[in-house]
Amino acid sequence: MNTTIGQNYSKSFIKQAIKSITEAEINILKFNKKGGEPHLLVSLRYQWEIWDTIQLLLLDYKKLSGLYIHIPFCRKACNYCDFHFSTQLDPMDRMVDGLAKELRLRGSTPKSPIDTIYFGGGTPSILTEKALNILMETIITYYNVSPSAEVTLEANPDDIDPNKAKFWKRAGINRLSIGIQTFNDKVLKVLNRSHNANQALKSIDWVRQAGFDNISADLMFALPEASHASLGADSKILW
Repeated sequence: MNTTIGQNYSKSFIKQAIKSITEAEINILKFNKKGGEPHLLVSLRYQWEIWDTIQLLLLDYKKLSGLYIHIPFCRKACNYCDFHFSTQLDPMDRMVDGLAKELRLRGSTPKSPIDTIYFGGGTPSILTEKALNILMETIITYYNVSPSAEVTLEANPDDIDPNKAKFWKRAGINRLSIGIQTFNDKVLKVLNRSHNANQALKSIDWVRQAGFDNISADLMFALPEASHASLGADSKILW
C-alpha cells in the first residue's frame, strides 16, 4: 500500500484496508492450493482484488458516489462476449432519450458528489456526438459532479479517429479505456473483432494527440491461437 495513504486517512480506515487486503490474499492462496488457475492469473486476480478493495474503501471513506452508464450496442458480436448487447442500432436514439429521462428522475438520489462517471458497454464509442452530449449535459445539470471527477469512455479502436478523439475531450471525457485485446491480427479475426493491429496502434496515437493522458487498454490472454509469447509481445508494444 502506498505510504502516503497514512497522511490522508485515519488509523481505523487503514486498519480496515489492511484487514480486507489480507483476507483477499488468503482467499487467493486457498484457491491456488486447490489446483486453481495458473500462477499468472492468480497473481493478476490478487492485484485486482487489492485494487478493488482499496477503491471501495476510499469511496466509502470519502462518501463519494459514481455513475455507470451502460450502452448495450455494438457494430458486431465478438465471439467471446457474454454481455448483454445488440447489433441492431436503430433503437439507440430512443435508448439515449430513456437514459436521459431516468438520469433526470434519479438526480436527487446521490447524497454525495459524483466522483466517477463510467460509460461502459457494449460499445459506448458508438454513440453519436449528439447522443453523448445529451447524456453529459443531463449529468452535469442534474447531478453534483466533483470538479476532479474521472469520466471514462470505453472505446473500440475502429471507432477512434482524430476528430472523434478531440470531440470526446471537449465533451468532458478525461479517461479512455481502449478495447485492443491483442495486436495479433490472426487472433483478432478468431475473436471476430472489427479492428486490426494497425488501427489499434493508430488509435493510441490519436487519443494522445487529442490531449488524453489517462488511458487504459484491454489485453486478453489464454486465447485460441495465442501463446505466452504473444501475450508478452502485446504487453511490450503497450509498455
